[in-house]
Order: sequence, then structure tokens, then C-alpha cells
Amino acid sequence: PAPAPPAPDAPALDLVGEAEEPAVVAPMPDGAVMASPGPSGGLAGRRAAAAVLDHGLLLAIDLVVVYFTLRIAGIEVDQARALPVVPLVTFLVLVKLAYFAVFTACGGQTIGKMAQGIQVVTTDLRSPEMSLGVMRSTAAVASVLSLGLAYLPALVAGDGRAVHDRLAGTRVVSVRP
Repeated sequence: PAPAPPAPDAPALDLVGEAEEPAVVAPMPDGAVMASPGPSGGLAGRRAAAAVLDHGLLLAIDLVVVYFTLRIAGIEVDQARALPVVPLVTFLVLVKLAYFAVFTACGGQTIGKMAQGIQVVTTDLRSPEMSLGVMRSTAAVASVLSLGLAYLPALVAGDGRAVHDRLAGTRVVSVRP
């Protein structure tokens, strides 16, 4: 039997021609791939802008968590030092790690990367699995703790990969045509 036609008030989904463009890549001599810089001035600037957006969002989440923690504990804002620092900071760091790991594993894009049109992929252009998302996020903490020195290879190496990309076997590519 033929499928029943949709109800008259049901929205019609016409997905033909709405496929996403694949990552824009160019072959390199060693068989690796490198993202095309795209119209907005290269991946380094777009990665930095994505990081600013992501960390701004995470800072807002931190402030909301601290505010509601104070409210639930019945502590005034000027008495915030009464909160136990180690558990609170540990929780906030774990939220950040989870944000980056889960978004990386579920499509390769954090909210900042979505806004900038870039995506994390494996070196063979597949979506990273959760283990790679966790590894990349954990290694990025070391990159931050090194005062940004671990990001230098992304700026000077020909493949544009930072230390955490190299450790996790990932790279960032442009998804804009």
C-alpha cells in the first residue's frame, strides 16, 4: 500500500537541495589535508573568534552558576568568599571540559565554531568520536596553562594544527564554501 499523504495542517519538509556543503579542503604533498582559509581571513582568526565566543558563553554560565549557588546557600554576593573554592572551581572546569568534549564529538563544532563556520575533524576528515573530544579538550587545558604557547604551532606550522590538535589527531577546517 502507498503511504498516506501528510495531514493538511502538517508542515511539508522539502529537503532536496538543502544538503550542507562539505568541508573545504585542499590536498597537501604528504597526503594530509588543510582547510582553505575562506573569505573571512583565515582559520587562525576564525579559531580565535570562536574561542572568544565560547569562553564568553562559558563565563556567562559560570556567573549564573555562582549566582544561583549563592542564592540556594542563602549567601549574599558580598559574602561570596564563604563558598568553598575548590569544589566550585572543579565543577566549573568540568562544565567547560564537558562543553568542549561533547560539542566536538557531536558534530565537531562548538557554538563559537558554528558561528565562525569552522569544524573539528580527524586528520582523515571524519567526525571525532567522544574519546577524541575528551582528549582534545583535556589537551587544550594544557595549551591554556602554557599561557598559549601550545597554540604557536597552529600559527607557524603549515598544517595549522595546535598541540592539542596534534595530540588528539584532529584539525580544524572551514565548512563555508
